Amino acid sequence: MVEVRPFRGIRYNPERIQDLSLVACPPYDVIDPAEQDFYYSLHPWNAIRLDLGKSSKDDSEGENRYSRAARLLDEWLREGILIEEREAGYYLLEEEFQEGEGTLVVRRGLIALLRLDEESGQRGVRLHEATHPGPKEDRLALMKATAANLSQIFVLYQDQDSSGALREILETPPLNCACGEALGRDGVRRRLFFLGDPVVHRRIESFFSERDLFIADGHHRYETALAYRAWRTALEPGASRPRPWDYVLVYLTGSEDPGLRVYPTHRILWGYPFWDAQSFFSRAEKFFDIQAIPWPTPGDIVRDGRVMTAQTRQGGDDGKPRIRCFLPGRREGWQFSLRTGAASSSELFPTDTHPLLRSLDVAVLHEVLLGRVLGMSRQDQDTGGYLRYVKGEEAALETLGAGPEAQAAFLLGPPPIRSIMDLASQGIRMPPKTTFFYPKLLTGLVFRRMSAVGERAG
Repeated sequence: MVEVRPFRGIRYNPERIQDLSLVACPPYDVIDPAEQDFYYSLHPWNAIRLDLGKSSKDDSEGENRYSRAARLLDEWLREGILIEEREAGYYLLEEEFQEGEGTLVVRRGLIALLRLDEESGQRGVRLHEATHPGPKEDRLALMKATAANLSQIFVLYQDQDSSGALREILETPPLNCACGEALGRDGVRRRLFFLGDPVVHRRIESFFSERDLFIADGHHRYETALAYRAWRTALEPGASRPRPWDYVLVYLTGSEDPGLRVYPTHRILWGYPFWDAQSFFSRAEKFFDIQAIPWPTPGDIVRDGRVMTAQTRQGGDDGKPRIRCFLPGRREGWQFSLRTGAASSSELFPTDTHPLLRSLDVAVLHEVLLGRVLGMSRQDQDTGGYLRYVKGEEAALETLGAGPEAQAAFLLGPPPIRSIMDLASQGIRMPPKTTFFYPKLLTGLVFRRMSAVGERAG
């Protein structure tokens, strides 16, 4: 179904950087300004300067954070801060973290190149979330300037045969192939291994040629890769195929991997001019059973965890959507439970809405509570600036005290991985920022560069 291939990765020179913790950073879309400052100060060669450089009041069309990233990438390669592998290979990434009361969890996956399909979208790659134009414009400007993949797209595959050939490769990296380690601020220890054996390459490529893939995290970067391919093709129509921009850098892990975790992304209603709590609750009673609940304690948040795997479901024992709402200045909250049969009503969802989508907290929130009850248009939900997206229940509750514009926190359960994949297989996308896959991939473990514009494509 798809084509993956090895590549000549670019890594930090171990003779210059022994501890990758100093130069790696989280993905661009989860870094706030304070964290950006932290990683800037952590080390002058930190990958933040490439992937999420700072803007300046003196920036212009020709001099900006994208052009500075391109110059830095060139400089670091020229000065030996970064080095390119002599041979093509895959990378095994092992991520280890503790969960609950000290249980050790390990997730394993491969970093590889994925070929973009010749059509406008790749038939073997499924997307599950809608996207916003702003992040894609940002990522495209960076890719045009650097001609590089600076981070990986997080991709899932199905492999129910836990004793299969790929599982053997993931669990038994060859000796003397370790090429880096980083301990993130999230407490996750990452270990990177280079897989250069052509026999292993063929086994990997054969495995993926028979599978569909599902984008877990990085929808904006995936669509950016498609846009960049179209742009480069128009600039260099005579380049011989396959061209470097026909591929994108991905991280591949199994949907059944015991270390895979998915959390929800919570919503904060922020500065919506038509918000009236009393009216909102009164109108919601038509569709929901509303029950008062206590304000969560730190212990409740830790125990609740909101961890989901492919086998578990959101909501209660009956699997019905349940959304918790908290208001600033109150020490209690409310749980909204969609009434039996309400999800199938044409009054709540468009008649062509898939039954699986009707069962998800995030769809019920956007379509029913925000759309039907509050009256917020889809455009205002997507681009009006009235919603803030927060990872973690504790952070969501803290955001209620972040300013007078904070009006309500809506805490969601995560969609089951199986539902995500089933919907994606049918071409159905969920609202943006529905999921939060954990652990997040670090930027800076390995990069990949394409030939610059005008250079010979190889």
